[in-house]
Amino acid sequence: MSTMTELKHGYVEDNETASGLGEIPAVVRSAAVAAGIKDPASLTAINADLIKLDSHGHVTNPREVIEELRQRRPALFHKRANEMDQTEYEAARRRLTGIGRSAHLT
Repeated sequence: MSTMTELKHGYVEDNETASGLGEIPAVVRSAAVAAGIKDPASLTAINADLIKLDSHGHVTNPREVIEELRQRRPALFHKRANEMDQTEYEAARRRLTGIGRSAHLT
């Protein structure tokens, strides 16, 4: 996808199809995962008007796009560590690292 019109069509007018076809750029998906998105399929809710492209059609501001989505739709994201209470933080840490799990549990 090289033009903003094509990008908008892929993300705004037909989000579900674009997501299913993997047309959301990997850099945007990576930024979303780093931001704690619960389900990458939720990327269909991004605001394509915010996306900036370089001369090669690559997204240059993936973090900004994802942060706007986080602000607009916080339920799509896990809480950040500084937003969690101690119990939530410990549970998230165990889930991500396995710390605190018994090696004998299946």
